[in-house]
Amino acid sequence: MKENRSNSSFSEEVVSTLLREMWYVDGKADALKFSWDCQCDLERLRAEVHEVEERILHPSESMKGPMSPGASPRIYQEGYLAGLNEAIRIVSSALVPEQVGR
Repeated sequence: MKENRSNSSFSEEVVSTLLREMWYVDGKADALKFSWDCQCDLERLRAEVHEVEERILHPSESMKGPMSPGASPRIYQEGYLAGLNEAIRIVSSALVPEQVGR
């Protein structure tokens, strides 16, 4: 019996970890698709980063629970933010310094 409990805990932990990774990767993939859809427009990407940061740091009253650390919408938003920042790095590295601007 004790072995079943430890296997059950192990399974729950594995499932939980896999779900967190899937939510994060889904957000990251959606951000990279967004960057593609907006034709790698740095201004739009930076504006999107600002909006996502605001959603994470200052969620609306109705989103306070879902945006708490560890909740699936929060993990997705963190992945989305990471994807946007990665897209900005990729696009910026491909541009000459005059094109990058701020």
